[in-house]
Amino acid sequence: MAPSDPREEGEGGSQAVADEERRTHGYAVAGLNALSAMGEGIRPEWGLSPRDDAIETLTEAIREDRLGVPRVLVLDALVKLAHRRPKEIASGGPRLDALLLALVDDAGVPAEHQAEALDTVKRALDSVARRSVLAPARHPWKRFASDVQSALGLTRAEVEKPLCNDRQVVAKAGVDAIGVTVDFDTDAAPAQMTVCDPTRWHECTAAFHEMQPWNGAGAVDEERPNGWRRDLIETVDFLPGLKLQTPLRFTYSIDDAPDPDWIHLDYVLIEATNEIAVDEGSIDVRRAGAGESSGRTRVSTKKLIGFHNKELASWPTVACDTFWTELVVNAAVGCLGGVTHKPYRDGGTAFMADPKQKRLSAVIDEAAEAAQESIGAYTELAKQAASQLGGTGPAENAAWLQLTTKAYGRALADVAKSWTIYSEILGVLAESPTPASGSTESTRKASEQPADSPDSPPHG
Repeated sequence: MAPSDPREEGEGGSQAVADEERRTHGYAVAGLNALSAMGEGIRPEWGLSPRDDAIETLTEAIREDRLGVPRVLVLDALVKLAHRRPKEIASGGPRLDALLLALVDDAGVPAEHQAEALDTVKRALDSVARRSVLAPARHPWKRFASDVQSALGLTRAEVEKPLCNDRQVVAKAGVDAIGVTVDFDTDAAPAQMTVCDPTRWHECTAAFHEMQPWNGAGAVDEERPNGWRRDLIETVDFLPGLKLQTPLRFTYSIDDAPDPDWIHLDYVLIEATNEIAVDEGSIDVRRAGAGESSGRTRVSTKKLIGFHNKELASWPTVACDTFWTELVVNAAVGCLGGVTHKPYRDGGTAFMADPKQKRLSAVIDEAAEAAQESIGAYTELAKQAASQLGGTGPAENAAWLQLTTKAYGRALADVAKSWTIYSEILGVLAESPTPASGSTESTRKASEQPADSPDSPPHG
């Protein structure tokens, strides 16, 4: 007799299996992120899978429709890998192709169009890798998401996924603590955003276990007129080989109204652990009452974390690459009240707000990037031309003609891109949902150069 599926042995067994699968998929994403951030510096005791094993785990989960993390986290991990370690993408081979095809198929792309969609996603990843060599972008996700939005049917929530910033370093408690901030807008009401309530974090991601009371000396557990203050033990399955238990004092406050306008959470480390010296921060969820974002909800998270654990401290982007971003992204793209949705299939229940000012800023950022790309491309052409003119022998007419052709082609592409960006700015200012002139996609394709032409720099 075949062994029974634990998922059929009652609700408890089913949830345990689901949580274990979600953790496994989260670990696979963390493995790709660790590889991109640290290369060969990954610690074997962390228990993270090698690149190919992580890719195969995610591919199988997507094919079987049981991926336990948002697909946007898988895509983001691949973008980080292309941005930080371009050679890892170049050597991905059939396994990487299989993962990308699984994502294309899962997005509902008809069979007859899957090859084209796959090619679009592969070219977008390759572009991230090539741009990272010329002029690394701060957040390559934005450009990549724009390039694959149609091919994968990305929602606004996915395209505008929260970006994690961990560039601040603060000396505290004898360690260099990392300041982590994540901000985003959403059209979900504040009361729907369970990310402010730590007793519900485990509903959004299996990285967190259900909070337990901390019963040390002076423990606090008190109700307040508009919230509570409580000492709890946070348990996080940080990595396969590392579970962190951290005592934190949480202060939760909520607007006393049927439809709250704001919710706020503060937390601070009660006492240091063997691994953690500093862990404090806040999450603020607030409905804008005026301006272009009026009626929408702004989510702002701030975290300061510092490790005694030297291995974790050596991972420069650890919080942004693991549990914290998973929690916040889950909250942003559809984990409302404990249900993780597939927003690209049913429209989801949460999506990122996109006020005019934010869209205008994004387009201006793209314009700045385009200028940077041109500088990089023309610099490369100038170097090649100089090598032709400065050689000991006569310049090769064929090579010189090729360089001239490339420069001319590049100039035409830049004009097309400039017009696209200008049109997008006009569209934003006019509150138009699409660029003022023509299709951005078609113009963007016109700006793509063949493989033998100088590529352009970065994005994020």
